Amino acid sequence: MGLKLKDLGERKIIDRIFLSSGIKQEKDDCAVIKLKGQNILISTDSVSLPTHFFPEVTPETMGSFLAAINLSDIAAMAGEPDSFLLSLQVPDDYQYSFLEEFVSGLTRILRSYKTRLDGGDTKEGTYFEATGFVMGYQKPKRTLYRSRIRKNQVLCTTNKMGKAASGYIFYRSSYRKELALKLMYDIRPRIKEASLIAEYGGKFMMDLSDGLYSSIGQMKKDYGIGLRIVEDELPPDSHVKKAADLSGATPADVMCRFGGDYELLFTIDNSDYRDFKDAMESNKVQVSYIGDTWEGENMMFDGDKWHIIDDPGYEHFSPKPKLGRIE
Repeated sequence: MGLKLKDLGERKIIDRIFLSSGIKQEKDDCAVIKLKGQNILISTDSVSLPTHFFPEVTPETMGSFLAAINLSDIAAMAGEPDSFLLSLQVPDDYQYSFLEEFVSGLTRILRSYKTRLDGGDTKEGTYFEATGFVMGYQKPKRTLYRSRIRKNQVLCTTNKMGKAASGYIFYRSSYRKELALKLMYDIRPRIKEASLIAEYGGKFMMDLSDGLYSSIGQMKKDYGIGLRIVEDELPPDSHVKKAADLSGATPADVMCRFGGDYELLFTIDNSDYRDFKDAMESNKVQVSYIGDTWEGENMMFDGDKWHIIDDPGYEHFSPKPKLGRIE
């Protein structure tokens, strides 16, 4: 029997592809091409039916979601998005109105971030699949790489955590399904926030598409840097408490295990903390300071003691994380 993808999980699959293909790029949210004094940032992300959407999701929401998750990769490196290509595979019995609504949702988000749809490819396929290719740019000194993480930095995140997980719990619990879908699929790429973070001293940065536990696990594995998180400093979305009550999960699990929030996880130097905090407040960027980096294991302080985080969180091709009673 051959080795199956589910026996590996996403991270090991990526490691093997990098090794066998001789890829020299770092494992950032975008590939980086240096061109005439600029960093050109390129990324791609895909969605398909029925894998990524519940039946009630409209084609317009599918399109806006695809645009947003691609733009979030540009934000994760503090880039400015510029151009977008769209590749489609569509069954021949679909109504044209489906595509019309899908592209309408996609272009609505692209326009709001001053990004052009410059073309793409459309083919007949067995299932509906859509892939976005986004290109952006940034000055080399303002581009934030994952490899800039160091010990003794302050660990930060933008806005709130646990919104998408709350939506998933609501949906699976048949509680306010319309709200549930909005919480899961209404994504706002943090382009402006990322630019300001880079301007005022950001170091390492990535987006939280796979959740906090998954992200810090990646950083420990790839760079050997541990992250210490103070549970009481995590910023819960306003729906986290209800989601925890419905599921029996802890609020920390709702915020950290599931992913899908597309907020920014980043660090700053300790020496920059005061000036950075003032700059974020003056620019009305909501930032929470949730811990620090060090040479040890990933750990969480629960208000009483530190404990090691051995939860892998969310990972494609692996069993999905359980949220209390919710599979």
